[in-house]
Amino acid sequence: QFVADGKSLQTTVTCALVDVDDQPVLKLLECLEATLAEAKRCGGNRTFLYNGTAPAPIVPKVLSIPSQKCII
Repeated sequence: QFVADGKSLQTTVTCALVDVDDQPVLKLLECLEATLAEAKRCGGNRTFLYNGTAPAPIVPKVLSIPSQKCII
């Protein structure tokens, strides 16, 4: 959550990663696209890794990040 000009902004991030293993670029892009689609299908705000077989979720570490104030 960010605060800018007194307004609270909520944001999420959805990521896809592909383990590179001497694959053609088009195959890597197809795997990346499928992995991102799966992350979004599961609700977004997630990170998925294509492990060579199928997209799988990555369990994030719990981070304690203090609130920050954006000055625009």
